[in-house]
Amino acid sequence: MSAPVREDSAESEVARLPSSERSEGVARPETMGKTSRPQIQRALLVVVVLVSSAPAAFVVTFLAMPLWSWIERRFGLEAVGHSGPATWCFEVVYATIVVVQLLALRRHVAPALRSGKEVE
Repeated sequence: MSAPVREDSAESEVARLPSSERSEGVARPETMGKTSRPQIQRALLVVVVLVSSAPAAFVVTFLAMPLWSWIERRFGLEAVGHSGPATWCFEVVYATIVVVQLLALRRHVAPALRSGKEVE
């Protein structure tokens, strides 16, 4: 005969541990795999910032052609080619726009997400 199989859940095992042995940093079984609403909203906001920054960066990069021409003349960096600004110009503008938008979101939207309020 084989020994009976114990079907204790992890939750009951954690409950039996003295409070000094319970780890506060470990996810409990009832919360594992669940994502909170603020985390989802934060992730969606980051995706929106990343996607919406591309068209804005494209426009701003072309509007800054005098700046790129000046940088090319002054520092000798290849900034303007026959078809417009160099790729690194677009990347600098894109990164700047993303950072500014994320900082603005962090300042204005993050407190609402932390407090559990709906983001308008």
